[in-house]
Amino acid sequence: IYIERYNSDSTYTKRVIESGNDVISETTFDQRGKVVKESLEYKDGSMFEKKYNSDGTTEIKTVNSDKTYDIKKIDSNGKILEQTCTSKDGTIRRQITNSDGTYSRHTEDADGRIRDSVLNKNKIMTSQTEVRPDGSKQYFVRNADGSTNITEYRADGSIRAVDNRPDGTYNKVIYDKNGRIVEQSWSDTNGTISTQKTNSDGTYSRHVVENNGTYRDLVIDKNNRL
Repeated sequence: IYIERYNSDSTYTKRVIESGNDVISETTFDQRGKVVKESLEYKDGSMFEKKYNSDGTTEIKTVNSDKTYDIKKIDSNGKILEQTCTSKDGTIRRQITNSDGTYSRHTEDADGRIRDSVLNKNKIMTSQTEVRPDGSKQYFVRNADGSTNITEYRADGSIRAVDNRPDGTYNKVIYDKNGRIVEQSWSDTNGTISTQKTNSDGTYSRHVVENNGTYRDLVIDKNNRL
């Protein structure tokens, strides 16, 4: 079956229905006869569409039978400028290529978790903001020297801060909702790992594990004396 339709925007569309395959194909032309859009629709609900924009970009949309989709916008050289896709679990991902070659990525999970990330030219994440359904947030930063900083604002008002250094050592601190340090752990370049908790009486309990597997348990008073 062949149908030709003239549209209100002065374009016209040729529609072909293949009865044997239940495939519907459409091609839309502008006033000069140039193709501006092509599409294929299948009986299982899937479809493919390609739209040619006046600025030289092309938009490609693929919808699968399970209603997940992938939409790309590419330039005249085939470079992906923007892409949005969904997965079966309900996750939505959107990525934009910035003018400086970096990427901005937005992800919405089915459980309501939202992440906004920036990736460098090699697609290595340099920063991320994560907002969770319970109201908690987490911020991630990768520094030029390779170190990373993670700050988590929890739903109960406490804060967790993690600093990972280029030499492989780290420092982790947990603050209560009043900003008081309740727990801290850190590592040294020699492999020693220390964990310290603040006791209710203001003293500190420190557990130290040496790189040879031995450990020490220390109690430190309010004046940082053993």
